[in-house]
Amino acid sequence: MTAPAKRWNFSLTQRLTFGMGGILVMLVAVTLLGQWLVNNQVTALKQSYRQSNELKETINRLSQGMVDQETAVRGFIITRQDEFLEPFYPGRTTYLKAVEDIQGFSRELALTDAVAAAELNADIEGARREAETWYALARLQIDRARNGDSPLPEIEGKRLFDRFRQSVQSVKQQDSELVQAMEVKLVERQTLTQSFRLGMLAFASLIGVLVVANLIRELRRPLGLLENTALALSQGNLDARVPDELVNTGNELAVFAGTFNQMADQLQL
Repeated sequence: MTAPAKRWNFSLTQRLTFGMGGILVMLVAVTLLGQWLVNNQVTALKQSYRQSNELKETINRLSQGMVDQETAVRGFIITRQDEFLEPFYPGRTTYLKAVEDIQGFSRELALTDAVAAAELNADIEGARREAETWYALARLQIDRARNGDSPLPEIEGKRLFDRFRQSVQSVKQQDSELVQAMEVKLVERQTLTQSFRLGMLAFASLIGVLVVANLIRELRRPLGLLENTALALSQGNLDARVPDELVNTGNELAVFAGTFNQMADQLQL
């Protein structure tokens, strides 16, 4: 006959330690993961605000460059003195650099939000188109002034410049919408993160309940066998012994059962 197989591979202490240790590890993992997700959200929000501030500064440089050009042209037309044109060329350089920076920002944005990047491109292209139309008229005005010709009606230049300002305002509005969209996404991520953490905590709690329930189930029968044996001995049945199925389990109760049987043997002598 083959020896009966042991029902438990681990002692009760080991089972309880592994179970509680596993729960603790899960709780620590959930806490660390949750903190990591929160840190990522905070980093993303800070980056969004930083990019928004950079875009605002670039838009302001774009506008200032155009204002410098427009002021220089008006001063030159009125006075016909070249020193009034001095801000014109640096203003043009500032404007072109700002357009290049905004386009670079749009390319970076396309990596995460293609739709928003397309809208920003459309707005900046509209502003650039109006600015270039005004610039062509400004160059013509400068040439006419240098040739001694009468200037073109100022109302046309003013109309073009106002259209440029409206286009720039659209770019600013797009920037505000980008920040609002990022804030909405972060709120959604925070909700998902919170749901995930609650789900993992619930799962850890379920594991804990299962561990305790399993231990209770495993202990119920061995304790019942010990109780029945003790009751039989108390009623005078000195032949009563704890069954081998408990003695051979190899856990803490098995040690106790073996000691109990030894005590019964001593009583029977």
